[in-house]
Amino acid sequence: MSKYDELIRLSKLANESYDNDEIDEDTVRKIFSQCLKEYRRIQAEENSKIKRDCINMFFKKPL
Repeated sequence: MSKYDELIRLSKLANESYDNDEIDEDTVRKIFSQCLKEYRRIQAEENSKIKRDCINMFFKKPL
C-alpha cells in the first residue's frame, strides 16, 4: 500500500460517513484538511529526495 492509498481510503471513509450523517461537516473538513497537509508533506519529502539525488549525480566525481 502506497503512502497515498491510506489518505485516499481515509478521505473516502470520511465522505461516506458524512453522506450517511454519521459525522458533521466540521469534522469532515478537519479530516480533509489533515489529509491535505499529510499529502503536501509527503510530496515535499519526495521532492527533496529527488532533488538531493539529482545534485549527488551531477556533482559525483568520476572514478
